[in-house]
Amino acid sequence: MKRIEKVEQFVQKAKESVTASEVADALQILRCDASSDLNKLCQQDILEKSNTRPVRFFLSSDKNSFSEISRNTASQTNAVQKTEIASGETDLLSSLSRYNPSLRHALHLAKAAVSYPPHGLNILITGETGVGKNFLAETIWQYAVDKKLFEKGESIPFVSFSCAEYADNPQLLLSQLFGYVKGAFSGANETRSGLLEKANGGIFFLDEIHRLPSTGQEILFTLIDKGVIRRLGDTVDRPIQVMLLCATTEDTNTALLKTFLRRIPVSVHIPNLNERTVNEKFYFIHSFLQQESRRIQRSIYVSRKVLKSLLAYEPKGNIGELKNIINLCCAKAYLSCLSNLQSPDDAASLTIDLIDLPPKVYSQNHPLALSEEQSQQPFLNEELHISPDSPYPDILPDHSEHNKDILNLYGFIEKRINAYRNLQMNYAEIESRTAHDLDTYYRNIARRLTSDVPSENAIIDEIIPVPCKNAALNILNSAEKHFNCTYSEGLTLAFALHLQQL
Repeated sequence: MKRIEKVEQFVQKAKESVTASEVADALQILRCDASSDLNKLCQQDILEKSNTRPVRFFLSSDKNSFSEISRNTASQTNAVQKTEIASGETDLLSSLSRYNPSLRHALHLAKAAVSYPPHGLNILITGETGVGKNFLAETIWQYAVDKKLFEKGESIPFVSFSCAEYADNPQLLLSQLFGYVKGAFSGANETRSGLLEKANGGIFFLDEIHRLPSTGQEILFTLIDKGVIRRLGDTVDRPIQVMLLCATTEDTNTALLKTFLRRIPVSVHIPNLNERTVNEKFYFIHSFLQQESRRIQRSIYVSRKVLKSLLAYEPKGNIGELKNIINLCCAKAYLSCLSNLQSPDDAASLTIDLIDLPPKVYSQNHPLALSEEQSQQPFLNEELHISPDSPYPDILPDHSEHNKDILNLYGFIEKRINAYRNLQMNYAEIESRTAHDLDTYYRNIARRLTSDVPSENAIIDEIIPVPCKNAALNILNSAEKHFNCTYSEGLTLAFALHLQQL
C-alpha cells in the first residue's frame, strides 16, 4: 500500500479531524510527508481542511461539521477589524503599540512628536543594540507618509546615516552630512551637496549619534535653531526643513553634549527584548516566521518545544539575533524537506524541530525555562502553524540584506531541483546532486554572516551540533595527513552540514 493510501485510510478511520503531526506520529512518517499527502488528498476532493491553526483535515463528507469553525474564525477577524476602525486606530504606530505594550509610551511620544507642526519635533531614540531603533525610525517616517504630515505629502524623503561608518575620519563624516564646496579641503575637486540637503522636507535619521564629534554636534545647532546649514568651506547659508531622528546605544549624559541634548525635546527609550512580555516575544517570532512563509510560499509548522525554547532563550543581540536564529531554523528545515523529496509537491510545508535550533538555544532551554504563568499562554497549547496567507497581522519591515540573501538562496535551491527533475533523474540522483547545492547554500549563508561572526568555526558552533562538528574536523584532519594537503574552513563547514543532514 502506498504511503498516501495509508494516510487516507487513517483519516477515514479517525473519529474526528486530524492534524499532519497526528498522522505523522501514528504512521511513523515525516511531518512534511504527512502534510504533503494530506494536501494532495484535498486537491483530489477526498479531504477538506479547516482555516484554523493548526490546520485540521477531515473527509469531504464531514465538511458541514467544520463550517461553524470557519464562520467563528471569520467573525473574530471581522470583529477585530471593526474595533480598529471604530476606535480610529488603524495607523502603523497604533497597530505596533497594540502588539507591543512595552512600547506604548514610547510610540505615543513618537506619534505626538512627528505630528507636531510644521515639521515635527526632533527625537532621540535610546536602547541597546538590536532592539529596533532603525525599525522605529522607519516606522515614524512611514506614519508621516501615510498621514501626509509634511508639505511633501506622500513623497516625504527619508535619509539614514550611521555616524559610526566615518567615526575615524571626522572631516569625511562632516562632508557627508553637510556637503562641501570646491577647494574646501585637500581632495575637494568639486562642489557637492550633503545628505541633509537630500533630506530637505523630510526626516533625517542619524544612527550612532554618539560617534558624531562635538564639532559636528555644534554645527547641527545652527540647523536646529535657525533651520539653515552651511557646506564645508562655504559662506552661504542654505535653508533646510528637516526632522531629526537620532539614535544611540550609549549613556546620553556622557556621550553627547549637554547643549545638544537640550535641543532634542523628545527622548524615546526602547527596552531590550528580555524586558518585554512573553506575548510580545511571541509576536516577533510569529512575524519573522510569517515573513519566511511568504517568502518561500510554504506553510511552516513549529513544535511546542521549539516555540518554548525560542521564548525562553535570551538573545544578547535582542530582536536582530532572534531574527537570525529564526531564519537559520527555516533554512535548515527547508533543506531537511528537500532531502526527502519524491515528487514536485512534497515540499509543500516545512517543519521546524528541536534539531533545527542552534545548540545555544536548545541547551539553555532548561535553565531559562518559562515561568508557570508564561507557560499558560494559549499559543503554547498546540504547535504553531504559519501559512503564507495567514490573517495574523504582520507590520514588521522586511528590507534587510540578510533577508534578500535568504530569498535568493531559496530560489537557487528550487531552480536546481527543478532542473534535475527536467533531466528525468530518479530520486537517488536528485538527492546526490542536491548535496552540492546544499554546500553552495550554506557557504553563501556563511559569507553573509562574516560581518557578525568572526570565523567559519564560530558559524559551525552557531548552527551545527557539537558531535557533527567534531566528526567533520576529525575526518578532515585524517584526510589532510593521508593526502598531504590542506582543506579550507569553508569545506569544514560544508562537510559538517552534510554529516548533520545524514
